[in-house]
Amino acid sequence: MKERGYSTQAWSEHELHPKQSEGFSEIDIVNFVFTMDLLNFSFWSALTEKERFQVEYRGRRWTGYNSLLASLRRGLDEGVPITTPRYWRSREATEVTLRAVFRSATAEPMPLLHERVLILREAAEVLHESFGDEDYDDNSVPAVGRQLESAATDEAHHASSVENVADELAAVTVTDVATSTDAAMADRRDDVLDGKPSEATAETAIPGAQDMEQAEGTEHQPVPDTQAHAVIQHEHAPPDPTQPSHAEALPQPDLSVVRLIEKAERSAGKLVNLLAKHFPCFRDETRFDGRRVRFLKRAQIFVADLWAAFNGTGYGAFDDIRCLTMFADYRVPQMLHTLGVLSYSPPLLYRLRDKKEIPSGHSWEVQLRGCSIWAVELIRREIVREHPEAEVEVNAVLIDFFLYDLAKERERGLEEDQIIKMRTSHLATALLSAASTLQAQSTTAPGYDCYPTCISSTVPANQTLSFGRHYAVLNLDLINALVSGVAPTPAGSAWIANTARWIDAVHAQTPPPLSIFTRIYFSNSHKPEIGPASPFAQVGGALGTASSNLTQVYPAFTVDEAAGDVVLQKTRYYAGAGNGLEEILRAQQVDTVVLSGIRTSGVILSTAYRLFDLDYKVYVIANNTIETPPNTPDINTNILEGVLPKLPVNVITLEQALSALNNSGPAIY
Repeated sequence: MKERGYSTQAWSEHELHPKQSEGFSEIDIVNFVFTMDLLNFSFWSALTEKERFQVEYRGRRWTGYNSLLASLRRGLDEGVPITTPRYWRSREATEVTLRAVFRSATAEPMPLLHERVLILREAAEVLHESFGDEDYDDNSVPAVGRQLESAATDEAHHASSVENVADELAAVTVTDVATSTDAAMADRRDDVLDGKPSEATAETAIPGAQDMEQAEGTEHQPVPDTQAHAVIQHEHAPPDPTQPSHAEALPQPDLSVVRLIEKAERSAGKLVNLLAKHFPCFRDETRFDGRRVRFLKRAQIFVADLWAAFNGTGYGAFDDIRCLTMFADYRVPQMLHTLGVLSYSPPLLYRLRDKKEIPSGHSWEVQLRGCSIWAVELIRREIVREHPEAEVEVNAVLIDFFLYDLAKERERGLEEDQIIKMRTSHLATALLSAASTLQAQSTTAPGYDCYPTCISSTVPANQTLSFGRHYAVLNLDLINALVSGVAPTPAGSAWIANTARWIDAVHAQTPPPLSIFTRIYFSNSHKPEIGPASPFAQVGGALGTASSNLTQVYPAFTVDEAAGDVVLQKTRYYAGAGNGLEEILRAQQVDTVVLSGIRTSGVILSTAYRLFDLDYKVYVIANNTIETPPNTPDINTNILEGVLPKLPVNVITLEQALSALNNSGPAIY
């Protein structure tokens, strides 16, 4: 972080951010920041880089968050006061004019433009009702409702809904997680994935800026653009002398956002809560276990942007800036997981890898956002512990920016089809875009061959694992009838190789631990262990007696009876059905069992449940299990990542099992 030199000064260094040197007053900058944070969400596109929405400005084409900035700057240059809240309510802010302001240089229009326009109009009504200028004759600005095209519906009903917001919101402070704001965040803002603008979690920058002198009367001088200027001129030409011009309709600066800021009395927490109370689009909250949880991400971003734009002075001066948290987007949890800071539960990891949507408001979404906030705070504390001199400079938001940039750098190496993005609400569904990165990491991790899918371990990779001394190795149902059915497939070939490697490693131990193999067979050809109406007859009815080739252990797996290996007959799924397995485990004082076998939904699942109930510590080697037929990977994955960990049974990789074998003491057998 030191090497990268994160600083609030980077905010003003962004080419499109407003600056005093360009003629913007402090009020202009406040209104610009408010406008961009209202509209900054969901710019991704399924189209190619050349075909996606772009804005042509200053001889360049801009995408993502920068396309929003370019649209606002271009509109101002063309004489449209697009960043003035009062203008959003005026009759001059027609649908045609606003479409021209946000026009695209390609065939694809700005994503969710209609929703963005509604947000502007709603915010204008709230500002007018709650923070309007008492000395300003607002009647000179025509009401907007009846004059707009049908797409821009009347938002007047919002005033009453605002009044019904619980008063307690104003009293609640943002979680005190000691953060402030910093860093180069320019291209961070283009990645918010949110289909509900009222809940959008905008990816916003919080870099800093130079101090701005008070210049309330200074208006930004328009610099006309090329082709678009003619469009807007046509919209207003010929001018109607009975209607006020921009200058006549807006004779003084719009101070409504300034009044909102001043009402917070230099408190970042209070301003966040004011935004959440009055503006639905900033009201980022949900419920978890019956309790209300308030993240207020976009509201915090606006406060942080102000702080950075004014470098902590003037309208950006907040005495409690440290009460802000990091901004819980999908990239930071992705990076925290990559670095081993966050661990995903097996069911969540499976869902991400399978690129399945996580419903908005799901508990996983809430946990991911909350855990990310807390993890970043713990990182901050550790940095301060090791570098006490950094306590004032380092904060959660700065760490957030650092992690975000790392994630962006990694993502640039991924193919387009690896980045999955959806216009749905908040963090959870956006996490789908991290799935490809997680897959890429898993496929190269030791112990995973990912046939047909990658399986996670419930034991952290950096944790030293040992089976102790009183453990037994269970190799279940490795018989020709079952193994020959999967051997020709890539999944089966990998499973056979992994399981054989494990068995050989066990035999190489001195002394070797107790190894137990199970075979399914019946006493004679009449199969007296199962009746014709037995449910298991549908599964094992085709198997024969002990002498049948179908019931023999597959040749790739070595049974060393001279070294003490035990081979048991079984007549049901459970490894101990009809034999002395439990008696042997008790007699040998075994307390831990390590399972490999075929198939996962049969012998592995039933044996794990039974031995867990008998108080054995159970490990299942993920690489050494397979479902039949092998083209049903979802069953195998669901059991290993969803069912077994709930017992809990430890699911580990082959590499972890081999390491534990070496870490375990001489086996007592």
